[in-house]
Amino acid sequence: QKLSISFVEDNEFIIYRWFKSPCHAGIANSPLYFFIGCPDYWKRFNTSLYAIFFRAKPWEHAEGFCRSMDAHLVKIETSAESVNIGSLISELNSRGVHWIGLTVTEVENHWKWSDGSSLGSHRPWAGYKTPANFTPSDCVGLYGILWHLIDCSRKKKFICEKKD
Repeated sequence: QKLSISFVEDNEFIIYRWFKSPCHAGIANSPLYFFIGCPDYWKRFNTSLYAIFFRAKPWEHAEGFCRSMDAHLVKIETSAESVNIGSLISELNSRGVHWIGLTVTEVENHWKWSDGSSLGSHRPWAGYKTPANFTPSDCVGLYGILWHLIDCSRKKKFICEKKD
């Protein structure tokens, strides 16, 4: 099996991508966190792998960063997944808001996940109901296990997810 390595620089981050391995990702040289190897870098829950990034970015840049690793911003579909991600955030002592993959589409003006799928029935909004007043510049951030409406241009930490 041939090992192919590509290097992508993102300010202080250097991404090493190993293709044809189960996780094919590792990060070194981060000013805020140091990852070594796939098992420590990606955390598994059911059929997905998750990684939290501490270098704050606007939503669109965070999604682009996840895509560079064949992932998307996290799509939270169940209460169990919410609890798992909340535990991961606590385990890494990552406080504050984290981008998730939910945003408003400009054309249709409705909620959509960054992988292109529609918003399902799991909707743990702060305030307990889907916001009625939103614009295409709104994205969703996770604080604890609740979703909050935030301007997409704000820089936040973020969570990537890739299917196993």
